[in-house]
Amino acid sequence: MHNQTDPVHLANMQQGDLGTGIFLIPWCDADDYEFGAVRKVFKEKITYAECVLRGQNAVAFKWIPQTVASAAELRQHDCHDAPCARSCKQHGCACNDLTGRCK
Repeated sequence: MHNQTDPVHLANMQQGDLGTGIFLIPWCDADDYEFGAVRKVFKEKITYAECVLRGQNAVAFKWIPQTVASAAELRQHDCHDAPCARSCKQHGCACNDLTGRCK
């Protein structure tokens, strides 16, 4: 599990603040195996604490407060499969540490 939440987003956060969790979930297709394959899942209107709990079995996850971007805005970010190390520049993208690419 790799928490990629921007520390800036946590600095002024209140306990009940809502946001969107982005999770990279391991994905395996026995007919078309690709090392490090993941499925990106968005979970809206959750707290940071809920995001951390849900992210325990994810390859990577991050939480973005609603005050920064809505879930709809996050879904529109094109990650371009860009190279990454530990995080991605776009709020709607997460770094797959297994492949070194933004998803």
